[in-house]
Amino acid sequence: MAVVPLVEIQSSRTQRPNAGTSYPYVDLTLGDTNTQRVIQLQLEQGLELCRVIAMQVENMMSVREKRLTLPPSEITML
Repeated sequence: MAVVPLVEIQSSRTQRPNAGTSYPYVDLTLGDTNTQRVIQLQLEQGLELCRVIAMQVENMMSVREKRLTLPPSEITML
């Protein structure tokens, strides 16, 4: 079992299963540009995992952007 914080995920992609295997692969690229590593998972619901990760990362980015923007009342005072 492994725990991977969402902030460490740089990308995810699915690969078709090889001949003789029944489940697709999911590659997760983790870390920053200097220390990247790839974890490969073989899951029946690999595509769904990539969709969930993308949705969660998008939500995290949206929350971060909302925190960085000034409310209209503060903009007019500048």
